[in-house]
Amino acid sequence: YSSFDWGQFKVGSWIPLRLAFFNQNNFLGQVQLLLKKRFKICFGWASGGLCLLSCKDLPEILSALREYFKDCYFLLRFHFFDELAGAKSFQLCQHLQRAQKTINSGFSIFHSFENVSEKTFSSNHRYYLKKSLKNDLSISFGSKVPLSSFTLLHNEMTENKNLDSLKINSEEISRLASLFGERLIPCMVFKADQPVAGCLILRWENTAYYFLAAANEQGRELFASYFMVRELFSFLAEKGVVHFDFGGITPFSENAFGVNKFKMGFGGKVTQYLGEWDLSNSDLLRILFNKVYLRK
Repeated sequence: YSSFDWGQFKVGSWIPLRLAFFNQNNFLGQVQLLLKKRFKICFGWASGGLCLLSCKDLPEILSALREYFKDCYFLLRFHFFDELAGAKSFQLCQHLQRAQKTINSGFSIFHSFENVSEKTFSSNHRYYLKKSLKNDLSISFGSKVPLSSFTLLHNEMTENKNLDSLKINSEEISRLASLFGERLIPCMVFKADQPVAGCLILRWENTAYYFLAAANEQGRELFASYFMVRELFSFLAEKGVVHFDFGGITPFSENAFGVNKFKMGFGGKVTQYLGEWDLSNSDLLRILFNKVYLRK
């Protein structure tokens, strides 16, 4: 999410700002901020955090950011994907404020594909996988999957679950595909040529990210998502992917119980990120943002 392509994907709803930091000719780090501006108020979202060579340079970089945004009231939110550790948290606490309310849960599940095996699946997941294998399902990846079919499937799911705010559109997904090219990997499960489950994977070098997923009512009855994940793991491993980020889980939300159980049942390591941290020159703006803009 620090890539140039991701910033371009967000053009329209956000203004990408890319900054690099130097001390004389020595490179210290960089950040991609997605900005929203109104009058003299500016909110910046760094979904990939700050990319630093060394945490010792953090005070100098934050000083440069304060200088850059000195003519407005600003709140910059950084989402760090580093694994939570005492030393790193201590360093951030000295210079940034931990977010009071967060956009993401801060938890995910990581898989290593060095040894792909169904043995890591829970007994329930192995049972559901066996049931799915009796249903004559087929699967396709990459260019063989029409993006329009995934969009229709995803929106069918959100409509059935009364989650209209999560609907996607074909133009948005097409833009993502044009920017990421082969690094966007569509996956679709079919029953008699009819889509029943699918997902979109973002790949960056040897790591893949579970970006979007969907299943319709028939797909759930056929346990198609269990079949999909098993096949997806094998496909990605064959393509040289080493690490797989299964996307966010929310351990403190009852509404997310089903998603959490599904993702955790395939094994992997539950990981807590350093998460979200704020830099602001206005306590009032920070309070309003956390209490009003991020209200649940």
